[in-house]
Amino acid sequence: MRKLVAPPLDESGLYQEAMEGYTWRHHPLVERPWTAAVIVPFLAAGAMGAGLLLGHLLLSVPVGIVLLLSLRRYFLPTEYRLDPDGVTVRHLGATTHVSWPNLKRYSLEPHGIFLSPFEEPSRLENFRGIFLLTGEHREAVAAWLAKHWTKGTPHGEGVL
Repeated sequence: MRKLVAPPLDESGLYQEAMEGYTWRHHPLVERPWTAAVIVPFLAAGAMGAGLLLGHLLLSVPVGIVLLLSLRRYFLPTEYRLDPDGVTVRHLGATTHVSWPNLKRYSLEPHGIFLSPFEEPSRLENFRGIFLLTGEHREAVAAWLAKHWTKGTPHGEGVL
């Protein structure tokens, strides 16, 4: 497994731009391991409770698997890549790529950056947009987007 690192800092303290883009890995379980102490007992209790309600404790196993899969973005790492072609997201062996012409707006959110295919907010953007969980890479990703996005507003939103 290769280790992903942030690009080196230049004299001004900003990340140097690499021609191939910017790649990072986000793994909430590793970044906040103490939250697993809260989540795992609730998952186990939920699976056991469902098994009891369904009349057989053995049914707790598939229910537990479904609950774990519903939180896969927390338990398993996700790899993100920004490059001149677009944004690529890899998780659990599945790869999603969206090219820049298909993205019209971005916004800085509390836990990451949202890329939308719509110029104006829409009810459909949660289904068609991409949310980049940035973690400790927030400033570097925001700087990369600000540098490569054609227009921007002072509030951290931009329009291609």
